[in-house]
Amino acid sequence: MKMYQVDAFTQELFKGNPAAVIVLDEWLDQQLMQNIAMENNLSETAFVRTLDDSNYEIRWFSPLEEVAFCGHATLASAFVLFKDFTQATTIQFHVRDLGIFIVSQDADGKIKMNFPIRRAALVSDYPSELREGLTKPFKAVYRNPQAYIIEYETVQDVLDEQPDLEVLKRLGKIRTAITASQPDVA
Repeated sequence: MKMYQVDAFTQELFKGNPAAVIVLDEWLDQQLMQNIAMENNLSETAFVRTLDDSNYEIRWFSPLEEVAFCGHATLASAFVLFKDFTQATTIQFHVRDLGIFIVSQDADGKIKMNFPIRRAALVSDYPSELREGLTKPFKAVYRNPQAYIIEYETVQDVLDEQPDLEVLKRLGKIRTAITASQPDVA
């Protein structure tokens, strides 16, 4: 079994967002995959099972548990597949509970990913940990199956945020993302 470690979102070594990628013909035992991810101690280890030259199943494991989705590990997996496993320029990742992710590679090597939308709904009732764990006042709170998306008034608020990660960890498996609308530039 060969394992790749890929730095996603960069072309520089030791930059970007690292993920491990393991390409398989058949799934390993779930506990073995979890143990490998724990040993790797990266934010995610992606396990990819080959269905055919352009279709793959993918699963992501953090050091602690299997996760529902990981974008940077998907990008790292596509990079590995395009580099060493397929001549196809478009592949499909079949993802349990999320559907099919279509990924393509341009002639210049750039990878484009198209994920199903997990729409977020505006919520007025949200956990107190959001107010306790975030230092800037926020404009709105949205929720999708994976995360609370916090909208700030300004981009500067996002840049200045100093979250208390220990407080946000109390949200359990639900993640927190922060954003702001970019004002129109004339």
